[in-house]
Amino acid sequence: MITGKKNMKNTSPGHKKGKSIFQTAPSWWKVIGCIFLAVSFSQPLTSIQSQDLPRPEVKDQVVFLYYSDIEKAANFYESVMGFKQIEQTQSLEWVSIYKATDNSYVGIVDEKRGTLKTSQEKPVMLSWVTDDVDAWYEFLKDKNVSIIRAPKTNRETGIRAMLLKDPGGYMLEFYQWMN
Repeated sequence: MITGKKNMKNTSPGHKKGKSIFQTAPSWWKVIGCIFLAVSFSQPLTSIQSQDLPRPEVKDQVVFLYYSDIEKAANFYESVMGFKQIEQTQSLEWVSIYKATDNSYVGIVDEKRGTLKTSQEKPVMLSWVTDDVDAWYEFLKDKNVSIIRAPKTNRETGIRAMLLKDPGGYMLEFYQWMN
């Protein structure tokens, strides 16, 4: 039985005292060892451990926007946009979720209670696809909404779009595919 380092002997051929087996191995063994290490570590560990699980279903999509004046935002999304607040948030004062389409929602959050805070710059644009941008333009003009850009066709992208800002300064876009 071997106990401790002083009893360990290396009996491999070509071993020299004070050198590791790798240092004294023939050069072709060194090449094979390097190739083995390179192949072993060339794939990410996650791909080795992957079980190829099926992707879970995503039912709906909510974009949460943060406001310092949540009542003004709620009035805009309810009264101007005509979105209906979902039942699950009707009893909450600091967050509301509004249904835009069957699977798309806009959430408004009071910055005093939410995870994020508002800022001057709003690097978010919320876009809705419609069949009639011009109808949305007339609808929003009738509600005295300030339009940033009237409907305009972009031949490069193949869309007709308009832009406006909500009360919190977020850019909103309505667009339709032209083809």
